[in-house]
Amino acid sequence: MLRTGDPVERVKEFYDQAIEQGGWQVVSKTEAGGTAAYVVKKQGQGASVSLSPAPGDGQTLISISTYPSP
Repeated sequence: MLRTGDPVERVKEFYDQAIEQGGWQVVSKTEAGGTAAYVVKKQGQGASVSLSPAPGDGQTLISISTYPSP
């Protein structure tokens, strides 16, 4: 789990740009209640990224999981 002082919206903008520039294909993207989640893939790799506000401190929690993808 990663943590940043940036708000979820700013972190989401960063990942939107990184996913596009990195050549990742977006399999799904959901946003609800101040959170965001991505599932992406490219060249035999897959990843899921979840963004959520940290309780009580205004920071953002970032969870990234990677896995092989056909």
